[in-house]
Amino acid sequence: MLIFFLCEILLQVENIIRKIKSKCLHIFSIFLSSQKFTPGCKQVFDRNDSIISMNKFHSAHNNNVTPPLTVFQDQLVPIVFKLKEVYKIWKEILPHIEKSQRQTIGIKIDTLLSEELEHSFLASYASSEEKSGLIGKALIKNDLAKFFLTVCWESRIIADKKYIVLLEKLMEIGRMLSGWKKYIENKTSAIADGRKI
Repeated sequence: MLIFFLCEILLQVENIIRKIKSKCLHIFSIFLSSQKFTPGCKQVFDRNDSIISMNKFHSAHNNNVTPPLTVFQDQLVPIVFKLKEVYKIWKEILPHIEKSQRQTIGIKIDTLLSEELEHSFLASYASSEEKSGLIGKALIKNDLAKFFLTVCWESRIIADKKYIVLLEKLMEIGRMLSGWKKYIENKTSAIADGRKI
């Protein structure tokens, strides 16, 4: 008897649910949510204050705050300092290059310059045995960066003035790296021979 009674109640509940569903068939749930959650034209086109506030509060450089002390700034080898300046100049040029070239040869030059900076920085703190190899890698990256920069200029991707500025600085850095490498090699060979420098 109890089982029969429970089955009867379940059937009545199912009938009630079916009746409610059949009454609401003409109402689509998508229309209910779209009116409430999608922004209107005024909200989309007149709401630039969120972008402005993001720029104010999440800016990497805030003019009102004094920046923290730069680490090692006075201890940088002149080559590393000059490479850092070249990299800053390149980073100013890169956004103005057309997107298709920026994502190919632009990224290639960017990678070469950052790796050259990395190898030079590591060489400035490396032991005497490791310095020559790191400087050699930095020289190769320098030559490749000059080559791809020339390809950029010949393809009219960057302007003449920017090319001349970057190339002159990279050539000076190349001369400095070559001199540094010769000095390290002479120093290590003199130490191996037992001579003083």
